[in-house]
Amino acid sequence: MLAHTSRNSPLSAQLHLWTKYSRATEGSPAKAAAWTELQAEITVRDRLSAALKGVAAAVVATANTAMTAESIFTARPAAGKPIVSDWACYKASIQAFHTACGDNIPQPVAKDFGLFANACNVGVPVSVISAHVSTACAAQGF
Repeated sequence: MLAHTSRNSPLSAQLHLWTKYSRATEGSPAKAAAWTELQAEITVRDRLSAALKGVAAAVVATANTAMTAESIFTARPAAGKPIVSDWACYKASIQAFHTACGDNIPQPVAKDFGLFANACNVGVPVSVISAHVSTACAAQGF
């Protein structure tokens, strides 16, 4: 079973759908419908994750940084430094993501957007981030 999550968690939709599925009567149309909904939600989440990983790989390949495609999501600035040093870049990157992948996608996990903060912090231009976002989201069918 899925772990307990708060109401604002991106996984709350999956938890709700899992609960709906598990409580439905075995063999009923409601159980089948709940399963279909759950699988659709998981598929969208997987596509979203793949798009973000694609952006990370492309950003790391074009940036002059020692970060890897995995560490760019979770890298933290040195003590005393802001998490986001270029807010204009960060906001534009998030907007590019929503434009390319759609506003109706599930809420990304906050750590996913660390990718954009870290890309901006190492000086990757918004135009480059936007191009990578567009390519990655299109590759995932968003």
